[in-house]
Amino acid sequence: MNNSIPHTTGYILAVGKSTRMGEDKGLKAFNGKVLVASVIEELQKAVNKVVIVSSNPSYEQFGLEVVEDLVKNIGPAGDIYTD
Repeated sequence: MNNSIPHTTGYILAVGKSTRMGEDKGLKAFNGKVLVASVIEELQKAVNKVVIVSSNPSYEQFGLEVVEDLVKNIGPAGDIYTD
C-alpha cells in the first residue's frame, strides 16, 4: 500500500566528487542492493514522485527523472537550489 503524500516530490541528492570513498557511494552495494535503490524504495512509500539530483548518467538506470545541480561545487546548498 502506498501512503504517499499527494503532489509531493522527493529529491535524492546523489552528487559529489567521491573524494572520500573514491567512487560514487550511492551506487555501492549495501545489504544486498545498491544504496540508492534502497533509498528510492523507501522514498516512494512517502511521496508520489522521486527525482535524483546527479551529474552521473549511471543514475538513469533507475528509470526516474535525473537532473544536474544548477550551481556546481558549492555542496548540498547548490543541489537543493536545483529545483
